Amino acid sequence: MTATILAFDTRRMPVMGLLLPLLLLSLSCASTPNRDVDSRYVGTGVGAVVGAGIGVLAGGDLKAAAAGAAIGGAVGYGVGWLAEHYEVRRVRDEAVIEEVYGAVQDEGPPEVHGYRSWVDPDAIRTGTEAGWVSTFDIQVPAGTEVTVVEERVFIDPDGNTISRRTYDYSRDVTGSGGYEFELTIPIPANAPEGRYGYETRLMVGDTEASRLDGSFQIARVGTPAEMIVAQAE
Repeated sequence: MTATILAFDTRRMPVMGLLLPLLLLSLSCASTPNRDVDSRYVGTGVGAVVGAGIGVLAGGDLKAAAAGAAIGGAVGYGVGWLAEHYEVRRVRDEAVIEEVYGAVQDEGPPEVHGYRSWVDPDAIRTGTEAGWVSTFDIQVPAGTEVTVVEERVFIDPDGNTISRRTYDYSRDVTGSGGYEFELTIPIPANAPEGRYGYETRLMVGDTEASRLDGSFQIARVGTPAEMIVAQAE
């Protein structure tokens, strides 16, 4: 058996020594006001440090490290397109739901009505952010435990998946009512312009209750109205 030995050029060690402080700094700056770690900045920091390390090993100097860091940071930032945390609002109570859809059956599975999902605004400048809201009404028989899970997928203009994340809303759906779940979408400043797509899938228990898709525009300049007109031409 032949052993593989990894050799490091000691001349590159001073540059590599700069990477650990960069990583620690990126993590320390990633703490949000509620002490949660923002995955956008962690992704950027880790990506930049890893990219810098690759640059050093390939080129052996600070210039190569900087180039690697830029590439790694851009790739890492893409991880944060879908946040881990969301805001939930109960917008309709049980009495309203019963008035609209009728009384819920005492036995049987939960019923979902009016599932919608949209990005607001639907024309966004790079370096800003938008909201992504999903809303639905649900009827839950008394005494029934319900599992509600939503999958959200971002798709770039070339049809490639940027980010995919599943959110478990089970603790937030406390019974019959109307619910809204909103994410904040950070749009990287270096995001390519174009028409982006999204897909959502709502699961209640083991059953797919609904599936939706849509799109929105990302551009570097212009008002939302101008971007929409430019896309239509």
